[in-house]
Amino acid sequence: MFTDKGVSCPTNCESCGSDHEDMNHLLFDCSFAIQVWNSPGIWYDVQHATINTDYAVNSIFFMLQNLPMTIQQRVAVICWSL
Repeated sequence: MFTDKGVSCPTNCESCGSDHEDMNHLLFDCSFAIQVWNSPGIWYDVQHATINTDYAVNSIFFMLQNLPMTIQQRVAVICWSL
């Protein structure tokens, strides 16, 4: 657990049980997240974005700038949902 501004937060992933959850894990590395990205068939696009960038935020912006509008909308909804 870590404390930020007096709030104790567990650092393990509730979805897959991984010992460490950060933004990259939450959005792109967690087995649950991968299933979610696979559901609409855009996991390949996500993988491409994460290979070309080093941080989750950069990956999201890469997808929002380079993918068709319909996929951009799905990316935004999935990120919000995860």
